[in-house]
Amino acid sequence: MALAAVSLTFLALNGSTTHSNTIGEPVVDALFGVLYLVFPSVGLAIALRHPRNAIGWLFLAGGLGAQLEDAALGYATYTLLSEPGALPGGPGAGLVADLVWIPTMAAGISLLLLLFPTGRPPSRRWNLLIWVVALAVATYVAGTLLNPGPLYFFEDVRNPLGFEAGEDMIGPVVDFVGGPFLLTTVAAVVALILRFRRSTGEEREQLKWLVYTAAVMVAFTPLMVIAGEAEVEVGGILVSDFLSGLMIGVIPLAVARRSCG
Repeated sequence: MALAAVSLTFLALNGSTTHSNTIGEPVVDALFGVLYLVFPSVGLAIALRHPRNAIGWLFLAGGLGAQLEDAALGYATYTLLSEPGALPGGPGAGLVADLVWIPTMAAGISLLLLLFPTGRPPSRRWNLLIWVVALAVATYVAGTLLNPGPLYFFEDVRNPLGFEAGEDMIGPVVDFVGGPFLLTTVAAVVALILRFRRSTGEEREQLKWLVYTAAVMVAFTPLMVIAGEAEVEVGGILVSDFLSGLMIGVIPLAVARRSCG
């Protein structure tokens, strides 16, 4: 909640000023930031009732990452673009926003879909997917820290911690991680569907709405990829980013009723 307040404060200060690779108008980013408060809310409710289940903590981690990213983006936008130099550490804040993106998606989507509702994968063979996700996240974080190139959200700002000698090698590695990470999310959806087909009783009821949500996400993925490559906009809003952001926000709503009861 504190991070969300910081984000909204900087939204007001930044006005119409936007960073690179934004969904659209700043108010749209703010609405998604408020929507994603559902993640830590559901996470807290689950963690209090089932503290040994990883699901509550994954929701909390995903919610924290999303709010940290928004707060860092708001701060960096203000001191790098709206009022250059008004506050210290602008490039560092922009780097933080870059760093938390993939780990947040891993916690709030891939691992959550793979482990819901028991906090364990459907079978031991799916443990490999956990290691693949962990490797992808570690590679992304290390590569982002060392990549001296421009920041993702601030294309005119170079990474203050970058390793200049490794730019030609590190940059492509960071860009490459996105592909395998998308595949791990698809694999997690497959694991969720297989778990649903084998489930009965209460577990089946817990899985039902999340499976429906995941199926819609997979069905719309080709459309979102095509729209993203073509940079299709409606009213200044990127269609692919808007749809993906909306579907991610529905995930905690799909599991809240049964998991928190």
